[in-house]
Amino acid sequence: MTDPACATALRQAGLPFLLALAVFLGAGPAAARSAPPDCFQQPGQHCVETLRSLVEASVREIGDEGRRLRVQGQVAMALAEFGDMAAALDAAAAIPDEDQRAKALRFIAFQQLDRRDIEGAATTVRRIANPILRDDVLRSIAGSRARFGNVGAALATAETIGADYTRDYALADIAHARAKTGDLQGAFTIIGGIQRPALRAAVISDLAVLRVRAGEVEAALAAVRRIEDEEARVAALGRMAQLVLAGGDRNRTLAILAAASAIAQGIDDPERFDSALLTVVMGKAGAGFPVSAFADAILISDLEQSARAFIHIAGAHAKAGEAQAALAAFDEIRARADLAKDQRQGDLIRVRLAIAEAAQGHVERAFNTAAEVADHAVRDNGLYEVTATLANASDLENGGDLGNAKSAAARIGSDATRAEALLLVARSAAKDGESGHARALLNEAVATARQHADEKRRAGVLLRVVEAQVATELMADALATARAIESGRHRALALEAVAGQLSAAGDHDEARRLLAEAQSAVSQLADAEDRFDALRGVASMQARAGYADMAVATAETLPDDDHQAFALGAVAMAQLRGKDFVGARATVLRIRDEAARREMQIRVALGLMEHILGGGAPEQ
Repeated sequence: MTDPACATALRQAGLPFLLALAVFLGAGPAAARSAPPDCFQQPGQHCVETLRSLVEASVREIGDEGRRLRVQGQVAMALAEFGDMAAALDAAAAIPDEDQRAKALRFIAFQQLDRRDIEGAATTVRRIANPILRDDVLRSIAGSRARFGNVGAALATAETIGADYTRDYALADIAHARAKTGDLQGAFTIIGGIQRPALRAAVISDLAVLRVRAGEVEAALAAVRRIEDEEARVAALGRMAQLVLAGGDRNRTLAILAAASAIAQGIDDPERFDSALLTVVMGKAGAGFPVSAFADAILISDLEQSARAFIHIAGAHAKAGEAQAALAAFDEIRARADLAKDQRQGDLIRVRLAIAEAAQGHVERAFNTAAEVADHAVRDNGLYEVTATLANASDLENGGDLGNAKSAAARIGSDATRAEALLLVARSAAKDGESGHARALLNEAVATARQHADEKRRAGVLLRVVEAQVATELMADALATARAIESGRHRALALEAVAGQLSAAGDHDEARRLLAEAQSAVSQLADAEDRFDALRGVASMQARAGYADMAVATAETLPDDDHQAFALGAVAMAQLRGKDFVGARATVLRIRDEAARREMQIRVALGLMEHILGGGAPEQ
């Protein structure tokens, strides 16, 4: 039986669905300030029944089937998230669509596992009809049982998983849990059941890492020997070597890497041979053994892999203060570029070399190397990377080199790419506190970008310049750049960036004027779909800035119901994030499309429910 008077009072109070859920979850006292007192101060059985019926009616009133199913799932998941598993399971059981029901049940099961209710999750998973989702939950149940020491039950759960792929991962989880208890032999027994060799190798590698961290290097080596695949064994030894080196044992590090080298050199497949040797070279160079790394690097036949190897070697020599040896390694890279039969491959190797030379401070060499690149686009992109390397040198505490970074940018042929490079240098200058230098560079970037023929690319670069000007607090410059952008959509985004900063600084009048200007800019777009999309974006930005009245007015200029619903939905969500629940509800009621309106009403309700259950009081 339901109480008609209570139902009427709840409807008049607004958001009946939310209030229903709030009481249903036992949050009566917290919600009392915005609800009829007879239901929330003394919620008798008649009110509970009323509230239940309102919940069901709110969902039934959604006419669109897809939206209704989605909301039913959201309700079930919300109930689970707030801890009422019985209600969540009842709500999920009422979902007629099998896939939506399975998704809700999967979420509920994971919430149960988060609360350490493993047996509850095991009961829930039996209701999931979708085998993929069921296997996903079973894997987590198996892992949870193993972590709490019940390995037998974990293995039994893993055996019920239908897909080999997921079952392998469940066994991997169980093996990890077993190894952490110190039972290596038990872990290896479990690993033996994993069908995929690559995953078996990865788990053994993880176990070896655990042994090294425990100081048991010999046990770790014994574990790695169980990996069948040579390349995977080399990779595992590389991980071990890093940990041993971190512990300060350089001699043992070199011995491990030497063993890895021997294994790599026994691989027959040329591609896997090169890949494994590169792993060894990187390990040796990183550990400070560049001479030994050189002996492996010269065996690598793939030119690009070989070039990468010698870059690491050059870095190791440079770190040790061996400048001539580093240059010799660079010469090896250049030789490989010269050997390339394909021009593009040679160009790419030269670009990689130029970047490495710049990173080590050999700027003129880097410029000369870049000049050897024949392909214009590759050369421009390479010089952009060189610019970035030099501009970011201060972040690496190498002293910074903004002058050479600008020089690198000046060598770029493409106007747009050159402007992007100047923007990089400007940002680094600003980061280093050189605001005057940054401003000059940004102005140069603007002038350069304007020379580019393609309007879209030009507008994109100028938009990023505006964002940099805003970040550097050059607001007048940013506004001038924004207004000079020809593309209405990009100009609107730029104006929004300026407005957002002004709003954050408290200059609301100017911020509102600029957002109105942004709206005007996109209102002129010729293509209706582009115009609608852009106006939706403007409305969202106005709402995020806290100007809900503007955002609602912008959204209501949209003649298309779907776009209007999307825009007002975005406004309502922004109001929700700002805890303006009453405003959010009012915004949602403006949505013309009934199905969209009802879905958003329930999303607002869920947002307010979360606020109430988190201890907040609804705004009046």
